[in-house]
Amino acid sequence: MIDFENQFPPLKEFTYLNTASSGLIPKRVIDWRSQHDQDFLNQGSIFRDDHKILIEEIRRKVSTYLGASMDDIALIPNFTFGFNTLLEGFDPKMRFLMLAGDYPSLNWPVERRAFPHRYVPIDENLERNIQQAFEAEVPDVFAFSLIQYISGIRLSFDFLADLKRAYPSTLFVADCTQFLGTEAFDFQNSPLDVVIGSCYKWMLSGYGNGLLFVNDAAKEKLYPKVIGFNSTEYKSFEREDAPFNRLFEPGHHDTLNHGSVAHAIDFVQELGAENCFNALKAIKANAMEAFLERGLIDKYLGDREGHSSIFNLKLTSQDYYRLREAGVLTSLRGDGVRVSFHFYNSTQDLDRLLQLIDEA
Repeated sequence: MIDFENQFPPLKEFTYLNTASSGLIPKRVIDWRSQHDQDFLNQGSIFRDDHKILIEEIRRKVSTYLGASMDDIALIPNFTFGFNTLLEGFDPKMRFLMLAGDYPSLNWPVERRAFPHRYVPIDENLERNIQQAFEAEVPDVFAFSLIQYISGIRLSFDFLADLKRAYPSTLFVADCTQFLGTEAFDFQNSPLDVVIGSCYKWMLSGYGNGLLFVNDAAKEKLYPKVIGFNSTEYKSFEREDAPFNRLFEPGHHDTLNHGSVAHAIDFVQELGAENCFNALKAIKANAMEAFLERGLIDKYLGDREGHSSIFNLKLTSQDYYRLREAGVLTSLRGDGVRVSFHFYNSTQDLDRLLQLIDEA
């Protein structure tokens, strides 16, 4: 049995229910990062001689873990950079459908570029709202967060697959920052055409790293404008020979930050990824039941298929500060207090939260 408090020291001091804001990074990954920088300190340019091998090894591990072809994967610094870069490759006349109140770094870049766009509301009828919007006018791009960062509402892959079958020409572009690392995922067999996500939350990789997956259908409709020498160096050094995924990697790779993704994947796989996913599934089910019993979340959330492990509780800012003073870390989001559970959380963490809420 792994000692999570040893691998994640904040668990010793806090009841950490804030992964949706910032995931913890394992001590094992920190140890590797320290050795990485020590090697760079001692070897200088020699250290970078083999960086291409390391980058492709990172790509291979991501490919195996998340079911994406090596040629579909771009290593990016974060979601926002990746999405803004992606948008520069779209025809400016392409029509977007998005969700009102979705993550600002998803909605704002589309608005700022003046793409034709419409919004559907996020409520208890979310899927019906989306379906009706498609029926009224088929969008060229459906851009959305798979899991909503405020409420934790999650769109199911079954719904998205049915929608994709009905509207195969629409590109499904998903912000998966709040999803990657929470359950098994196979990009190649998903209804998503483009996946973008930062890795500092559920992927446990620290900051400065993200992933961008683009399938063949999306590549045919995208004309990225970004390019750099690094995009070509794995081939002929000729601009026209740059592989599609490498267009999103125009400059030097940061082996520290991208390498952290690979080592965080190694950590989870050594624990047993399925074990981690099952532990997360169990604790979020317990949390859902407890929060519904206390009226801390809307009843309809319990009827939805596969809610995430993010919950926005009907608490006040005073409650947030009281919890923080008691060592329970959460976030103020929307009109409530957002809590989020990962596999390193225990039933004792949930019990501690509920005890403090019940005592108020």
